[in-house]
Amino acid sequence: MVFQLSSLDQSNTEMEIYFFYMEICHGCDSFIIAEEFSEIVGKLTRNNNAIIGESLNIINEDNSRQKKDLLKIKKLSHLPYVLPLLIIDESYFVGYEEIGEKLFELERIY
Repeated sequence: MVFQLSSLDQSNTEMEIYFFYMEICHGCDSFIIAEEFSEIVGKLTRNNNAIIGESLNIINEDNSRQKKDLLKIKKLSHLPYVLPLLIIDESYFVGYEEIGEKLFELERIY
């Protein structure tokens, strides 16, 4: 499935969005980027009832387990070690650059 952001209708579209990352260095650029993306995901889910999801740092064992369970449900079990990872419905995006592009586009739409 190809995810086309331009086809989203924010009035009635239900969307699941999950952002997984593993960062421990609070002063590092990648941690700062992950935190920024986490804020965007949080804002999207708070500001639109049709969007559900969350952002999880899998350094936490419970978050890691949640990622594994979600990958199984979404039939994406071939991605257990891929990070950072953004899952939108049945599509996924890997790497901060690609994830950033999708999140910034969603932020503009919603």
